[in-house]
Amino acid sequence: MLCDDPKCLCHPRREKPFQKLELVLRGSNSEQFCRLDQPGAQLDVIFDLIDNTMILRETVEDPDDREATYTICLTIDTKDMEFLNLKGLPNNSLLLSLRLRSSFCAATGKNKLPYKEKYQRFSPHCFQSKLYNEFYHCDWSQQHLELRLPAERIKGWKTVALILKTFKRISAENWCHIMGIKKPPGVAGLEWMAMESELMLEKEEPSPSRTPDEEKAMHFLIEQKKAKKEARKQALRIKC
Repeated sequence: MLCDDPKCLCHPRREKPFQKLELVLRGSNSEQFCRLDQPGAQLDVIFDLIDNTMILRETVEDPDDREATYTICLTIDTKDMEFLNLKGLPNNSLLLSLRLRSSFCAATGKNKLPYKEKYQRFSPHCFQSKLYNEFYHCDWSQQHLELRLPAERIKGWKTVALILKTFKRISAENWCHIMGIKKPPGVAGLEWMAMESELMLEKEEPSPSRTPDEEKAMHFLIEQKKAKKEARKQALRIKC
């Protein structure tokens, strides 16, 4: 029997709403816009850092029988996509932006895209998959994907490292370093392409120019090394 105190442990905890992934497909103009997530369906994504692929999976439920489902999985190679950015939103969610290659957007491009389908139990209804109908059969000349990963569905910087390694934005050494960070901060405020640009500028910065005296000293040291090498060669010739 339950007591009158709603905070008491005898009361069952309320189930938290399941946070769903949001996936948007955009074209070259404002009219070309499509939400690929839909009510009654669940989207999932898998980042494979070994094969460098991204797997999109949609499971559509039967409205009358929740155990009857239709699942489709699309495997996209990262070479068919251009990494645009990875941002950390204020609520610690992640927003991944991608552009599909023009060859992949063509009518014959997605025909090579491997996919798997699975039906669970019989259903008299016809399952409608947006991932298949709206994305797989999309023929827009330009296609951009925007994937929002809720904070409740990710592991902070570990997910960031997984995504970046899958798209070859970081090395294996950097991936290990990020994975090993203890008590990392939240991902809010992350903007990877801005960070990457700053790192590239630091690498490209020329070394400060030497003064005339430093140039003379460096020339003297180089000439000294040359003289020592020549002396060693002469000594070896005399011994022979």
